[in-house]
Amino acid sequence: MGPSFPTELLPSSARSSELGLVVGGVPVAALAAEHGTPLIVYDEDHLRQRCADVRRAFPDGASYAAKAFLCRSVARLVHEAGLGIDVDEKRLEEESKRPQTYRWPGSRLRDGSIADY
Repeated sequence: MGPSFPTELLPSSARSSELGLVVGGVPVAALAAEHGTPLIVYDEDHLRQRCADVRRAFPDGASYAAKAFLCRSVARLVHEAGLGIDVDEKRLEEESKRPQTYRWPGSRLRDGSIADY
């Protein structure tokens, strides 16, 4: 029996094995046992590759949409990839006052509420 979801939604490192779903070489069941569920799992190598793909596709600049998911690790990764970040007006105001929260240069924060789609 195959997966009951579109596998193209998984990171490129995702594999099915005797241990179940494995992402980035780590069995997801082991992560769930250690950290509990629900659990959000990201493959850092996959995210870095996708950010690099975006940089190449949009050499004049691109931004990550904070409303997709934002935590310090993702913010750091996106920043290191050279992308900006789109935040809504309220969050822009909050983050502009304290860009050190994510070690994010205030000049790379963008008001995503203008082009909210």
